[in-house]
Amino acid sequence: MSTDTRSASDVGTTNNRSIVLTCRPKLRFNQVIPTLNIDAPDILFEQTIGHPSGMNGRVDDHGDINLTNMPLDPAYNDNVDITINLDTSNLYEPTGKRVAGRWAFAEESSGQGETGFAWFCGIDDQGKYTTKKSIDVPGMRIERLNDVQLRIYDDTPDTASTYAYAIALVLPGYNNYYITIDPRITSKSKV
Repeated sequence: MSTDTRSASDVGTTNNRSIVLTCRPKLRFNQVIPTLNIDAPDILFEQTIGHPSGMNGRVDDHGDINLTNMPLDPAYNDNVDITINLDTSNLYEPTGKRVAGRWAFAEESSGQGETGFAWFCGIDDQGKYTTKKSIDVPGMRIERLNDVQLRIYDDTPDTASTYAYAIALVLPGYNNYYITIDPRITSKSKV
């Protein structure tokens, strides 16, 4: 595959590339009394669609998205719209009772420095991505479409750096318990 590069005059004259993926978390109820402690250590991500076809196979089962070496296709530009669908079919209590889940709202928080439905992660003092430090990435934004769909609009150039993103799951039946999930999107560069 070769990297698709376009001049500024090409931007907006063709379609954005797209990736659609499903996030299927599985809950773990930790017995910490008196504080409720729920996490989702077993999360399966699966890409369901990619346009053009060369965009398929870019999401691994951890939710990391690889945008390196995008295939040349004259009908598409370098922008990528990434839709993340939440599948709640694996959300259960230890007793087997189903648990409702949704993407967080913008104002919801973990109470530990993480706020909103999604954000891009900054770097901590040890040089690692942290969900507790939100950053702006020029040319990128995330939108909450509804309770089960988020969309990342990646309008960065094809030389953009690798970055991490975080998404937040909320359990309404547990006083809007907030769980953070943090995969990565790999650079569009040739590296």
